[in-house]
Amino acid sequence: MSEYKQLLASCVKLLCKPDDRYSAVFVKARPCATSLLEEIVQVFPKFRYIFMYRNSVKSIMSSLSLLQQDPAPNALRFIMDNSILSTFLPFVRSHFYYYNVFLNEKNVTGVIPKRLDSVGIFTAAWAASVCQCADMRYKGYNIGSILYEDFMNNPRRSLSVLLQ
Repeated sequence: MSEYKQLLASCVKLLCKPDDRYSAVFVKARPCATSLLEEIVQVFPKFRYIFMYRNSVKSIMSSLSLLQQDPAPNALRFIMDNSILSTFLPFVRSHFYYYNVFLNEKNVTGVIPKRLDSVGIFTAAWAASVCQCADMRYKGYNIGSILYEDFMNNPRRSLSVLLQ
């Protein structure tokens, strides 16, 4: 096993202390980390994986609300959404795009990160994350998926089904 995969395995074991009563570990990956799923699946092939996603609009609204909580992210969103300021500070959009989208994305012609505002970047992040999971399922990895809102309708029943 390569040094990278050993380090990845150690990090997952450290962050996700498994409960001995269940043969399941739950990891909620942010869109920027969804690209690591394939490597995690290769390191832990016996784990069962569930991709929990949210309704796209609710997910984007949640991401945008996080930018409103502190002055610095709020200022960055103001720069991203202002066409004049973003012309003089294009790295703000590029950085947010790279962090939230690029790591999961295939090269899509026609998408120019410097032209996307905050809503466009978070929409692309949601789509890239869902696409990454769909690609892994297409490759044959056993990854279930569940909509967060469906899970929250009856969490006890949903969790019971997931753990079986």
